[in-house]
Amino acid sequence: MDGKTKIHLFILFCVVSIIFLCFTKSSSAYSVYVNSTTDRGDINIGDGFCDTGYLNTEEDPECTLRAAIEELNLSPRSDIFFNIPESDPNCLSFVNNNQPDTYNPNTLEVNCLATNSDPDIRWWRISPEELYPDITCDMQIMADTQAGYKANTNEFPDFLNGQPVVEVICSGLDHCFKINHWGADVALNGFIMNSATETLILSTNSDLGGPFVKSCYLGTDISGTNIKGLTSYGVKGIDSPISIRGGYVSDERNLIVAHVSPIYIKNTISHDGNLQATGSIFGLLNNGEPVPSSSTIHAESDFCIDMHMLNNNIIAGGNIYGGIYIKSNVDTPIYGRVNVINNIIRDNKVGIYIDAPISASVIWGNSIYDNDCNGIVIKNNANLNCGYNNIYNNNGLGIDLGDDGVTLNDPGDIDSGPNNLMNFPVIEYISYKGGGEYYIEGDIDSLGETTIQLFESDNNSSGYGSGMKYIDETTSNSTWDITVTGLQQNLTFTSTALNSGSTSEFSLNKGIDIWLNTILPADITDSNNNGIFDIGDEIEYHVTIYNYGQSSINNMKYINPLPDGVDLLPDSINSNYGIITNYSPLTIEDLQVEGNDSISFSYSVRVSNDTNNKISNQFDLLYTYDKAQTLGTNILSDDPITEAPRDPTTLTLGTQLPTNDNEQDNDDLEQGFLLDTGENVYIYICLAFTIFQYFPIITKKL
Repeated sequence: MDGKTKIHLFILFCVVSIIFLCFTKSSSAYSVYVNSTTDRGDINIGDGFCDTGYLNTEEDPECTLRAAIEELNLSPRSDIFFNIPESDPNCLSFVNNNQPDTYNPNTLEVNCLATNSDPDIRWWRISPEELYPDITCDMQIMADTQAGYKANTNEFPDFLNGQPVVEVICSGLDHCFKINHWGADVALNGFIMNSATETLILSTNSDLGGPFVKSCYLGTDISGTNIKGLTSYGVKGIDSPISIRGGYVSDERNLIVAHVSPIYIKNTISHDGNLQATGSIFGLLNNGEPVPSSSTIHAESDFCIDMHMLNNNIIAGGNIYGGIYIKSNVDTPIYGRVNVINNIIRDNKVGIYIDAPISASVIWGNSIYDNDCNGIVIKNNANLNCGYNNIYNNNGLGIDLGDDGVTLNDPGDIDSGPNNLMNFPVIEYISYKGGGEYYIEGDIDSLGETTIQLFESDNNSSGYGSGMKYIDETTSNSTWDITVTGLQQNLTFTSTALNSGSTSEFSLNKGIDIWLNTILPADITDSNNNGIFDIGDEIEYHVTIYNYGQSSINNMKYINPLPDGVDLLPDSINSNYGIITNYSPLTIEDLQVEGNDSISFSYSVRVSNDTNNKISNQFDLLYTYDKAQTLGTNILSDDPITEAPRDPTTLTLGTQLPTNDNEQDNDDLEQGFLLDTGENVYIYICLAFTIFQYFPIITKKL
């Protein structure tokens, strides 16, 4: 072995040894237990013991939160647990009111050992007199280990039912906790924090580290239902990542309010300072009341904006810039991933405001509603895919590209701007087919294959959207059509166009063009004058076809094979519509009904023989529901709710007729004729009129 090889092996041995020693040191977790609410510091920092030199109320060596941070700043990957006794002077309760155990801040506070304290309610208040030392090492500060802590069990989107019991009041201080070291991961679990003048949790210069906040109430009292203090920021990161963990398991969910921004992150240098926030509540108290702020979640950078996980949160209260506000002062592309997925974003000025040139990002599956202006605004050459959102009841557009109102389509979709000012689809024709089924046609002028997403519209005052409920989608680069089922009657629709990186604004709203319903009442003439409905009597049927849609429908065909046991009286056909092309079956072609109109005609038959005492009449109405309206074989249901054929108009032979008038009319039919179900009904098609009151539409069979 030559000398050079020996040198290389020696260097390798040294490197491995250093790594081993560092790993061994960092893996030896050091744990301390805070057992006092006083603010004394550690008597001998660095000796491996959390000890103020005093005893706590249980005569144990005292370990305070300040002393624990001082000591553990020298011990990487350490844990701070809590075990403060009830005998501590800052153990608090409420006057016992013999009511269910609730943390009600409107009740008088008393010491835990007071004879009138509520034995089931306990929390501990820590009031630092000066700033804690900056946290410069990995550690977990776990107030959720204190006796009495109750874990939240409510899942998103419900409010929280947990109860933190360690309250840190930072009155007169700039912040409560500050993380200030490259790579320091600091978990802050189970705290109530309030009353700092500037920030509750501040993180600076902590690339690859930063705070991990779990199970906390920030900016409120212990109940989470009242603001406490006038803190500007809840969690603030300057060149530092922030992780608000609450979506992995329910007991990690947070509630954070502040007067400027509950969450604020700003990158002033070109590195990856990212925000993760899952499962938490921002800008709302635990009773649902919004807390006004400038922007609820604020991210700002000219280098990098990274929100690669912002999901399952409730975001409210951003009354100046919006619920989520992303800002950059440059217009050239910057690195960034903004993934905003499955959040509730309400009661802000704007739901989401993007003013940064980011791309490769998505805003998906969110419910964005009750905001003062637009739902989503995209500016500054940003490109985001905004699909599957439910956006409604905002006072502006659902999606606004450029923050300048509706952006109309351009030929060929060659213009540029935020989301490339992508053309929206045009919905051209809608037919309601009954049973919650719609047929929809449209067109898209796009540069390539595009996804068209269809929504139920909330009928925004602009006439364009918003899409309050995602329904379905198809793809096309020109004309398109889609059939959707399982919906309610009388809907208005809107749509958006999507490609891999962009989304259009919402299209012009479109209501139903074709929407049919029919009724078939009948009159009986007692030709035999015997007061009995029997052979020889005549039945006059009255057909009415309603079109509740906006457009006329042409080329309809009425076909009625007529009931068994009756003969058509050809001269009785009374119609000013269509052309009679056959008498057996009775066929009337080329029928036309204008939008929001109806047509009627009638004909009579004579009962010629007894067919099991039943005369049941049912017809087919054939028409085409597409825009071309070429007659096909579409037989539309007479029951637009179930899409099953409605019961035919059925009369029962042998029924007693009134004797004071040869011709029976509506007023004489209180005894009625029996339907197949055996129910007594008015002959004037009780069922049809009943459904008509609720605007049924399309008729297949009657």
